[in-house]
Amino acid sequence: MPKRTCLKKSWRRAAIGAVTLALLATPGFVAAAPELNERPMVKRAEEVTALKNAFVKSVLERAGLPYEADETGFPVRVQYQQTWKCIQKIEVVPLTDPIAGEGGVNGHRIFFFTEDDIFQIDSPLPIRK
Repeated sequence: MPKRTCLKKSWRRAAIGAVTLALLATPGFVAAAPELNERPMVKRAEEVTALKNAFVKSVLERAGLPYEADETGFPVRVQYQQTWKCIQKIEVVPLTDPIAGEGGVNGHRIFFFTEDDIFQIDSPLPIRK
């Protein structure tokens, strides 16, 4: 085997060895990589939850319904038809105009799920201002 070919093979082997060694020597960075993507997603989820809670509170205030909220702003109890209802889940659904196309949101329908009932409020308020 000529000397030149032997040098090419040895450089190639050295490069493969260096890359392999570098990958084995950095397990902390590889393990932290999923956390780098997770933090922005958690932050965005918190922002969306805060936006939804603020929107639901403004709808309840506009409708004149008394409510109690927890420390995150989530309405946990609402007075509806002279009784206090414990809220288990809230769903916000956009009301769209089929003629207006994609951007035709006219308002929102908010569903409040309690232990024994589901009630709704239609609101023309926008979620984002």
